[in-house]
Amino acid sequence: MLATPLDIRKRHIQTLREQSEALKKVKTVGIMDVNDEAVGNAFRNADCDLMIHGHTHRPGHHVHRVDGRDRERRVLDAWYEHGSYLAFDEQSGGFRIGFVR
Repeated sequence: MLATPLDIRKRHIQTLREQSEALKKVKTVGIMDVNDEAVGNAFRNADCDLMIHGHTHRPGHHVHRVDGRDRERRVLDAWYEHGSYLAFDEQSGGFRIGFVR
């Protein structure tokens, strides 16, 4: 692939992204995110209340009720047009997702 001229590689990448975007429009939300049972098992196995992970197709803050208590899942954005990070704000005592351009 690296022997292929850069302009051809870029066109190929753009085609793949367009195909991916088209496929996302016809997929259900359930297939675009993690499995709830797997999330519950991960919280139980790690014995934690906060999970931070790289992108699914639903970045943001998600709350899961696992074994009678709320647990937080923070999902970072994909790195297509920009990167993202999770920061803790000491003044507010909360998290925020920031973006790198």
